[in-house]
Amino acid sequence: MTARIRFLIKILFILIFFVSAPFIISYTLGYRYNFSTRQIQKTGVLLLNSFPKDAQIFLNRKDTEKETPAVIKKLLPKEYDVEIKKTGYRTWSKKLTVQSGETTFAESIILFSESPPAPVIERAIIEASFSPDKNSVVYAVEEASWNEIWLGSPKEKKFTLIDRRETTKFINVGFAWAPGSERVYLKIQTPNGLEHLIYNISKNQLQNLDELFSKDITGFKWSTSSDYVFYAKEGKKLTSYNLLTGQRKFLLNNVEEFFVRGDKIYLLTNNQQEVIIEQFNALDLAAAPSILYRLPLGNYAFQESSYPYLLLKSDDDQILLFDMSSPFIEPILQKPAKDFAWFMADDGSKKLLYFQDFEIWVYDLTTKNNELITRFGEPIKQIAWHKNGNYVFCMFETNMSAIELDSRGGRSIFTLFPADSLINFTPDYNAKTIYFIGTLDGQVGLYQYLLVEPQ
Repeated sequence: MTARIRFLIKILFILIFFVSAPFIISYTLGYRYNFSTRQIQKTGVLLLNSFPKDAQIFLNRKDTEKETPAVIKKLLPKEYDVEIKKTGYRTWSKKLTVQSGETTFAESIILFSESPPAPVIERAIIEASFSPDKNSVVYAVEEASWNEIWLGSPKEKKFTLIDRRETTKFINVGFAWAPGSERVYLKIQTPNGLEHLIYNISKNQLQNLDELFSKDITGFKWSTSSDYVFYAKEGKKLTSYNLLTGQRKFLLNNVEEFFVRGDKIYLLTNNQQEVIIEQFNALDLAAAPSILYRLPLGNYAFQESSYPYLLLKSDDDQILLFDMSSPFIEPILQKPAKDFAWFMADDGSKKLLYFQDFEIWVYDLTTKNNELITRFGEPIKQIAWHKNGNYVFCMFETNMSAIELDSRGGRSIFTLFPADSLINFTPDYNAKTIYFIGTLDGQVGLYQYLLVEPQ
């Protein structure tokens, strides 16, 4: 090979290097040629995670041979049909757009089990209430000529009989749980009037409140922070009672509707022209109350809420939400609502989930954004949050559904199971099981639906 040829070869390699180097560098930096746009574009990244994990990932119906959690790199900027599949679970799917040079996240994907519900108790349950910690349920049954009230753990399937009487001596019952789930209040309607009882779970002890008060109890509420303290109305006289010490303390007279939180007592007073929201200082009850707001005439009741919010519901199914930390007290939300559920994130931010007959809404108390989630063609009976705050459960008369709140590519709605009829439900604390009262295949009872299959 002559020197001239060697020189030409060197020149050729140099030219190839300078021509190819930009393409090699661009490729290394994540640039690709997009045939659909006929442009060189920087690729994006898709980050996916699911619960349970180890689910297959499909993009545009092609198996990526990756499992969750996964980071899929070097994707051309465009919309992708993403599917997450796992044996025994319903497929999750969504259209996600990957942007140039950016990462698209879908980290809170929930896969719901395809297994049918299973019975926990198959009995003629007529009323039931789940505890705040989701670990216990109290329920009433009617069988033959007897009415019984039982309490126990659906998970452990252990239940204790706490009251039994002839059907002729029982009309109905209502339940109210203490905030720590250690006690439950029972209001039993009998032909002779009302009976007021408290059941202590740890001591397996039933206490008759009518023995503590000289007059009929016309109202009862637990303290928002203690399982030992409750508030009761004797006629229109408001009293606090400490179950641990036996101390009873008179608070206020002429009380109609009340709510106690910390050292503040809130009252609703009807003066025949309007309903006034008043605030008393429990540490100085002789002081004049503060008038917070004036409402049109109607029937209102205080609802569950945490500081600094105050929530009311009217008998015509309107909710009114107040921010008590605001210098001007007026409703920050006033909407029709059959029922509601609170969610508090790890950072302390709160959201209010509520529903009308056919619509589900979420109000974000940080952004003050009120968002319609979805509409249905049948009436909604009950709602609840999933523990992660990215899904909600919705109960209808004959089926249970889960709704994803992520609106990208449209919200996914999963029908979890059908039923003859449903009464009420709760997801457990870890969001691994839904317990519900209802009728399946003609049998009334307490059932469980596993959201996640046992590993």
